[in-house]
Amino acid sequence: MGRTKNKSMKWQVQALLLSKLCIGQSRHEAKKEAKNEGKSTPDGIYSWATYNTYKKHCMYFAEWCKDIHGCRTIEDAKSYIQEYVDSRINKGLSAWTIKMEASAIAKMYGCSTSELDLNTPDRKRENIKRSRKSCSHDKHISKDNYKDIIDFCKGCGLRRHELAQLKTENIMIEKSNVYVEVLQGKGGKRRIVEVLPRYRGHIKSYQNDNIGEYVFKKIPQNLDIHSYRASYACELYKTLERPLNSLTREQKYYCKGDLKGNVYDKRAMLKVSEMLGHNRINVIASNYLWDLHK
Repeated sequence: MGRTKNKSMKWQVQALLLSKLCIGQSRHEAKKEAKNEGKSTPDGIYSWATYNTYKKHCMYFAEWCKDIHGCRTIEDAKSYIQEYVDSRINKGLSAWTIKMEASAIAKMYGCSTSELDLNTPDRKRENIKRSRKSCSHDKHISKDNYKDIIDFCKGCGLRRHELAQLKTENIMIEKSNVYVEVLQGKGGKRRIVEVLPRYRGHIKSYQNDNIGEYVFKKIPQNLDIHSYRASYACELYKTLERPLNSLTREQKYYCKGDLKGNVYDKRAMLKVSEMLGHNRINVIASNYLWDLHK
């Protein structure tokens, strides 16, 4: 772990995570290389957003170990990881949050969660709370005041950070069609997003000749951007779906688990997945098309 004498726990956390930064390098290539080496995940951290998230949660872990067990070094804290995870479970945090925190800690130690032999709760689709129903923060914002942003999101399904980075020149018009260019999506990937027909006029109105001007200078934190992505996904899917009785079994996607009984058109799902920047139809079925069955 290196020399840590007289160094604070916070300093140790930051130093370890900074040593794993691989900004500008391809995470996709790193994942392929890790797979070839028999690893479940690459060693590095490939975005500042991930680094900042991991640092925050590793700091929480370090402070907890210092306060509860009097640890002075990150190496001393290693034996208390499971106890910390259990304390987070007891606080009622979601399985997704706990998995993310465990991943952050494992990354700091240069290994995977499986190598640490951690017991964490299973993530089940039926327990997803995000964007499924009204949340407390929804009550503290007037959607009427932000209709322009909401309609923009429903028209192209961008992530929050993609929306924040979007500039006016990234809106492209081709005859009657309108597209949005995402320069750095998840994993640094570029993609061209097709705007839904009924939102074309609205999104088109944001295009101008002011190169470098952001489309939205401020995006309220309380706006549920993920739910608007789901709205986009559902509406796009419905425009692409072929009659299921005309498709072969291989052309259909059959859901499992608590979604068993739902059947989708694979080709339509692949297109929706591409527009959202996922390229995995199982994610589309579990996290976005739920609104079709309300």
